[in-house]
Amino acid sequence: MSYFKFVRLLKGKLALAAVFMIAVGSLSFSLPARAMWEEAENEPIRFDDQGALIAAPVNVIFPDEELAMAIALELDMDTDEVVSLDDLKQIKKLILSGNDNIKALDGIEHLTELEVLICNNNLLEKLDVSKNKKLVELRCVHNELHSLKMDNPNLKVLNVTNNKLTEIDTTKLPALVDLNVSLNQLTSLNLKENPELKNIRGLGNYGMTVADVHPKVNIAGEKIHFNFSPKSYDVVDNMMLFK
Repeated sequence: MSYFKFVRLLKGKLALAAVFMIAVGSLSFSLPARAMWEEAENEPIRFDDQGALIAAPVNVIFPDEELAMAIALELDMDTDEVVSLDDLKQIKKLILSGNDNIKALDGIEHLTELEVLICNNNLLEKLDVSKNKKLVELRCVHNELHSLKMDNPNLKVLNVTNNKLTEIDTTKLPALVDLNVSLNQLTSLNLKENPELKNIRGLGNYGMTVADVHPKVNIAGEKIHFNFSPKSYDVVDNMMLFK
């Protein structure tokens, strides 16, 4: 073999080796990148560019096991499946009565389209529905409630009978029509900011001393119906003074 043929052959082999090295290098870099991309796509908890939650497994958004099961049932999915907050908007009515073991409704703030919430006969000690602005009806009878936070401009029906509430703030419920606070531990009631009220029931609040129900008729001119028996009361300047 001549010298020149040897040089040409050597250059060809070197070139082929270089191409091979480049190809292997590209493959080694592309595989991890592709894997990272696929991992990001399948990440169970996702946030937007501002860091706000946009999707997560049902049992992450709703930590209470019984609540997560109820939500998953509404959505026809398993509790460990990922759900987007947009998908949660389809829940407008949630009936949790009969579960008996729900201890917390953490995550309920993500149900931004919720209009009706019924959570009777559970073990709830506190409830915050202040983020559920479209809520129209709330029934939370026979729980252990001692804290209730509300800021619901559309709420018309509120029934929290048989709980442990020592106070209740209805000042941010301007559309309230029907209120039942029976069998709690209330000592007073301020209803001055509820001009739409038609029915008020407060039976069994034995420590009740005063209720401000100004005015005695609602905004439509209808007389408000009161039921606070067995307590009797006198009405003085729109104040119910209990005996």
